[in-house]
Amino acid sequence: NLARAHSSEQARIICAPVHQALSTLDGPYDLILVDPPYSDADGLRVVASPLLHGLLAPRAIIVLEHSPRIEVTGDVGLLRFVRTRRYGDSSISYWQRDAAGDLLTESEAMEDPG
Repeated sequence: NLARAHSSEQARIICAPVHQALSTLDGPYDLILVDPPYSDADGLRVVASPLLHGLLAPRAIIVLEHSPRIEVTGDVGLLRFVRTRRYGDSSISYWQRDAAGDLLTESEAMEDPG
């Protein structure tokens, strides 16, 4: 998929337990996709992880895929909760960090930084 999107040079996919993967990364990253096993509530712990927060670039976006039965709301550390969208039997939740660590409004969080 990365090759099809012509993104092989800018992105990589890591297939490993999350805490193992986080401890090997250098960062900073603009986008982190968290895709734990479907009904696993550990995704919220990953979003709150100091290891993950240490990898974030200014205005980084965190995307978590999860079961809609797992309730996700609220800011996490320096991350501003933006929204959750439900797609059938899956939900996608978004957080974003501002360059200074200040919390963003939802409209600011969804602006194109470029």
